[in-house]
Amino acid sequence: MHVQKAPEEIRNTSLTRLGTPRVRLRRGGFRMSANNWLLLVLGLVILAVGFDAFRGMQKSTLEQVDASQKPEDYNPPFKKGEVIPEIGLAGNEKGTDGKGLPDVDGKPRRLADLVKKDTLITFACGCAACKAYQTFLGEVLPKLGPNRPDVVTITTQRPEGEKAWKRDTKLPQVILYEPSQGVTGKLYRGHPCPRGFFVDGQLRAKWWTDNMEIVKAPDVIGTTTAKELGLPDKMPKVEAGSPGVVVGPEAAAPSPGIGPNAVPAGHGPGDGHGH
Repeated sequence: MHVQKAPEEIRNTSLTRLGTPRVRLRRGGFRMSANNWLLLVLGLVILAVGFDAFRGMQKSTLEQVDASQKPEDYNPPFKKGEVIPEIGLAGNEKGTDGKGLPDVDGKPRRLADLVKKDTLITFACGCAACKAYQTFLGEVLPKLGPNRPDVVTITTQRPEGEKAWKRDTKLPQVILYEPSQGVTGKLYRGHPCPRGFFVDGQLRAKWWTDNMEIVKAPDVIGTTTAKELGLPDKMPKVEAGSPGVVVGPEAAAPSPGIGPNAVPAGHGPGDGHGH
């Protein structure tokens, strides 16, 4: 006796024969087998893992480098109370040639000749963070009166920007120049800048600020500097897009006063190099 199948049974049979996953269709909904539920869950897990991996790829190169670095990697090669190493244009990770760095006139200057009292040695470029830090120093250091330290800045910005830099920051200082990725900056772990090192008249290290790679905010560097100097002042946060120093198109050309020691083109004021 031939029994005619109901329309629903015909659909299920056809789907099964065609190799379609067993999904029983019903009016008003559907029901999946246990295997199909397992496949669905597994697919969602794979999708979630893939999305997380994609987000990881979106992290900046700096963030990826941070993950491989430890705070102690940014410690300078000396301890508190020790004499800091002399600066220079040549050398390696163990020390420089000790011949000093050029000033705006191209004259080599050594720390041994410059430091005769408590001195704050800062590392900077021409970016907004460095400019804000030094402007803050220009505001708070006069409060120390006769105990005010001298300031020596080692910078990767163009020498042509010195006049504008001193005018804008209002910070009396001696500025010395080295190329981006220079030996002295690497030796001191001065970059990313700004960073400050405080020494006495015998060049013995008394304290220093953290590296920007650790604190991520120049205002923390400034506030720490003030605190170490016994000042209650707090440095304002640096707003995004704040200008550095700009001295015009001539900053792109090598400085005739520096000669072979000139900072390479493209590492001028406001370009952010040295960070």
